[in-house]
Amino acid sequence: FIEKLWEFQGVTPEMLRRQRQQTEVLQSLVRLADDPQALEIALERNKDLIDRQFFGLLDRLMVMVAGQGDAAAGQQMMALRNTLLEKTEAGREIKALQDKIRGLLESIQPGATREDVLDALLGAWQGEGGRDIVASAVVALGPAVDYQFLLAVANRLEQTTDPEERAKLEELRALVTDLQEQQR
Repeated sequence: FIEKLWEFQGVTPEMLRRQRQQTEVLQSLVRLADDPQALEIALERNKDLIDRQFFGLLDRLMVMVAGQGDAAAGQQMMALRNTLLEKTEAGREIKALQDKIRGLLESIQPGATREDVLDALLGAWQGEGGRDIVASAVVALGPAVDYQFLLAVANRLEQTTDPEERAKLEELRALVTDLQEQQR
């Protein structure tokens, strides 16, 4: 019955099974975090289950543990996450993405105008994984990406006739408004 309800929401039984398997693997990796050899074997056996969703699951678990105030478990999970970032394909991809986000955020100087922020975001959009980088940066920039920022996007839209730039600006505007709605 539950699977039928989820299926109605677009979640297939295969997706549910995969998430259960990922949860089981995560639990086993947490137990093996102090044994590098066993951890290496477990990573090799389960490498097909370790993807972005797996890291999302790990991150949510880390937030829950932090909320409970268990510093030792939190440190153990952070160490596991760092190991996974180095030793798995998905981890290396996520680490590269995080480095790009960090670089983008560092390129935006304190006191930057909304136009400067818009230019930086549009520049980041051009590269590989641009949408993901910009989405994360928008969340991190928080108050700098506000109604005034959206007005700057609208002004830029009015000024440009290039269809490619217009499409990027419209997509950026939609992304920002979606993220603002989710945060509300």
